[in-house]
Amino acid sequence: MNAFGIGLATNALVTDADAGESGAPYHVLLRAILDAQNVTDAYRVLLNHRRSSSANYLVAHADGIAMDIEAAPGDFGRLFVWTAEHGLILHTNHFRSPNLPVGDVSIWAMPDTQIRLARLNDLTAPTDTPLDVDEFQRILADHANFPDGVCCHVDARRAPLDRSATVGSVIMDLDERALWLASGTPCVAPYERLDYADFLRAPAGIRQTATVS
Repeated sequence: MNAFGIGLATNALVTDADAGESGAPYHVLLRAILDAQNVTDAYRVLLNHRRSSSANYLVAHADGIAMDIEAAPGDFGRLFVWTAEHGLILHTNHFRSPNLPVGDVSIWAMPDTQIRLARLNDLTAPTDTPLDVDEFQRILADHANFPDGVCCHVDARRAPLDRSATVGSVIMDLDERALWLASGTPCVAPYERLDYADFLRAPAGIRQTATVS
């Protein structure tokens, strides 16, 4: 998040157009979005730069505006936008756009992605339980379809280079400029609250390191 109230989350995506062509690198675009003052500024970063790889960019602002931008390699013609449904935007590791002009390899590379999205839809369905920080902590620690759940654990049956796991979890409150960070699988690692105001009071060297990371 940044001081203007922008929050940014991302998902890895991959298509058959990810061929290593020249363009703005994924992590550079992420950093540029964090200079945005509103959601339009963030969207303009992706519109104005040819991208070298696929990725999903979920951008929100403290004023209540949010959009999800699926990006395939290329220019502005390969951006696909989702907005909130019933106050929610949910995304995992595959394209949701039905009009994708390239092949979505994500589903082959990460076959659990559609299962996790369906599970998140179920867990966030309207109930009497508010979707507050405590509830999101519970949802993000969910183990249905273990070990390939929302909270993902290493599957020892897979080859070492094919193994993956959740290594951290973040919940943001953009109104409060606060985030809760679990450094590890959220079923075990406790969430620690971090406030932007505390970050601004930190020494300059620490602020710079935190901004880059």
